[in-house]
Amino acid sequence: MFKCPHCAKPYSKKSGQDAHEPVCGILQQSKTEFIDMSSDDVPSSLQLYKIIAIMSKRLKHLEYTVAQQQLFINRHTSTSVVVKWLNSDLSQKPTIMFKTMLSRVSVLPQDILYLKNESCIQTISTVICREFKCGNGLSPIISFKKPGNIYIYDNSLNENALWREITKAEFKTMIACKIEILLIAALTQWNNEKNCVEGEYDRLLLKITNKKISERNITTLMGKMHSVVKRESMI
Repeated sequence: MFKCPHCAKPYSKKSGQDAHEPVCGILQQSKTEFIDMSSDDVPSSLQLYKIIAIMSKRLKHLEYTVAQQQLFINRHTSTSVVVKWLNSDLSQKPTIMFKTMLSRVSVLPQDILYLKNESCIQTISTVICREFKCGNGLSPIISFKKPGNIYIYDNSLNENALWREITKAEFKTMIACKIEILLIAALTQWNNEKNCVEGEYDRLLLKITNKKISERNITTLMGKMHSVVKRESMI
């Protein structure tokens, strides 16, 4: 075990102590203490370089941490404001709940034709663009140009229907995976009606089921959903 001679901070490795000690020595030094430039205690050019490098690294880490904290605060503050506004304004009450809208989502034969030449994620994206467009009345899924989060009107977390933000995990299970299941059902029906040529059913089924929907896929699909249901402002 190694200890800093200035602050007694313990280190398991000598390299850790060596990196810490020069900086700690300067920080521990009294502001009023006179530094004799002829003294052996004055850091060498190499020591000063190491000190600057260490402090620069610490500063970058601190700046990154502060920036991430600010992003977290901004995001959750803005989400809270939007949710409160939506739930306090009776004119924002949809005619149906989100789960009802979700139950009406369907996959059409044209989506199977699209799947033949495109990926499963691109096909799901096409279904989202068609099925979640707002018709008559206020849609139970909306977003705004800023901050860009997606909100749904449902009662899955509360007895009373309320607006709330949909999480990535919920988006995946409630929307992306549901459309994926609908694609398999539509493909099976397509095959039963003898619309598939030999080997085509297996190839398309593999295209749907071969890859799990990744975090990156969900970000892409949520971006597509945002563009479909967004409003320019909270008015």
